[in-house]
Amino acid sequence: KIKDKNSAGKIIKYTVGIQSIIEIIDSNNSVTTSKTFTTNQDYSVAASHAQTRINEKNAIKNLISVNSDAIISFLNFYFKK
Repeated sequence: KIKDKNSAGKIIKYTVGIQSIIEIIDSNNSVTTSKTFTTNQDYSVAASHAQTRINEKNAIKNLISVNSDAIISFLNFYFKK
């Protein structure tokens, strides 16, 4: 998704997002818990297309890490109840 353009209308920044949905089903009492984790990050357009793609790839890697950490924290909290 385009985040920002300069005065000439050239794209200078994009936003990329990731969404993870987990569903926990307790087979003992048939209770279902669902949780959605959404994170977004901006990345800059570089001078070369290849570097822009590297920036995008790094942003996605970071988003995966952030979402993974959030899911692990949620699961730790949920199962400690």
